[in-house]
Amino acid sequence: MGVLIARALQQNLLKDREKAEQSLREYHAFYLRELVNAATGLVCNCSGKDNSYFRLYNYPWAVTFFLECWKLWGEKEDLKTAVRITEKFYEQDGFRFYPMRRKTPCFSS
Repeated sequence: MGVLIARALQQNLLKDREKAEQSLREYHAFYLRELVNAATGLVCNCSGKDNSYFRLYNYPWAVTFFLECWKLWGEKEDLKTAVRITEKFYEQDGFRFYPMRRKTPCFSS
């Protein structure tokens, strides 16, 4: 949802821009407080930075969110966070992981 709002704001598609931007800033703060360690690039699966169930699947979404925020606000820290998340993804064998992979075939014969 955050990516959608950021892109809509970039294109001036929302009627109440001020309210949408405030909501996005609050979501951005939540993301940093509860899900992402901006210093290390670690992306956790649950709020409270709970990573008891590890999922590389969350990393591409987090990168996309911070890139869209960077495009919207131009804040370098968002770009740096996206880079750190990408580095952490590959550090944790992300190069072997395709985030959209299905465990079962799409079609059976």
